[in-house]
Amino acid sequence: MKIIIVMMYVGLLSGIVLCSSGCGKEPNDEKNRAVTEVLADAPETSMPEEAQLPSENSLQQETESETDDVSRQEYVFPVGEIILRTDMDVEEAVGKLGECKSVFEAPSCAGEGTSYIYTYDSFEIETYPTDEGKNLIGYIVLRDDTVATAEGIDLSMTRSDVIQAYGSEYEEAQNSITYEKNGTKLNFIFDGDELSSIEYVSAVIG
Repeated sequence: MKIIIVMMYVGLLSGIVLCSSGCGKEPNDEKNRAVTEVLADAPETSMPEEAQLPSENSLQQETESETDDVSRQEYVFPVGEIILRTDMDVEEAVGKLGECKSVFEAPSCAGEGTSYIYTYDSFEIETYPTDEGKNLIGYIVLRDDTVATAEGIDLSMTRSDVIQAYGSEYEEAQNSITYEKNGTKLNFIFDGDELSSIEYVSAVIG
């Protein structure tokens, strides 16, 4: 009987030892902690930013910047992204502007040959012939206030607006003032104090 009790006691102790060794086996916290520390110390990486196409606003700003640079040297007339100037080959201008409302031709007052008047919605272009057989832009006339000079003057503005934009160095006639720069005259014609016409005129014919 004593032998049986001793054997049961020994078996019970063995089971307790086995359970203790199995249940008491802790998770490998040290290894997990080490991996976490390595990941925390690793330098952050980021995906490269996607290449972005130029926005419409940035393209407009580039065009405005180009217009500003040119207008400092001469008086030009911007039509969207197209820059018109006097003494420019009209074929180049018309090719960029596209179809006009009408074309009128007449003997040129500037010399032998034919001049042409191209009428668009908001402005007109009149040409003069050259000895080489080309037709160059002699006049650009703004017809309404939906278009403006490179300096921001349109037909809704006044005499004081013009002088503020262009300065006080101008030639004055009865109802107009004229600025000139590098072969181009810019005429502002008034009805009282209000603008009635804006004209770019080549010094060759003006």
